[in-house]
Amino acid sequence: MTLSKNPDGSTGQTLIEFICFSIISFWTIGFAGAVLFQQWQRSQCAYFAFESTHARLTTRPPPKTQVQIHFQEDSNQIRGTALCGKWIEEVELPRLEAALW
Repeated sequence: MTLSKNPDGSTGQTLIEFICFSIISFWTIGFAGAVLFQQWQRSQCAYFAFESTHARLTTRPPPKTQVQIHFQEDSNQIRGTALCGKWIEEVELPRLEAALW
């Protein structure tokens, strides 16, 4: 990479612009990566909450996960609450035999 030189031979402004651009780019990409990673974790939490609650409803074995899921059952529905870090995902599935259509 060659820096363009001003007529007086200095490359200071170009170097400062390159450093500022690099810092801004680094922080922007890092922030976007952190947001995408958190959203990926949250979508995984919602997925496991639904699949575990659905498995409980259909008496299938639940998927293997390290997410803590608590269930509340009554005669009309099953509610699954997943605790994933700072997020809480709740899923309510009605028992179809008790549903009112």
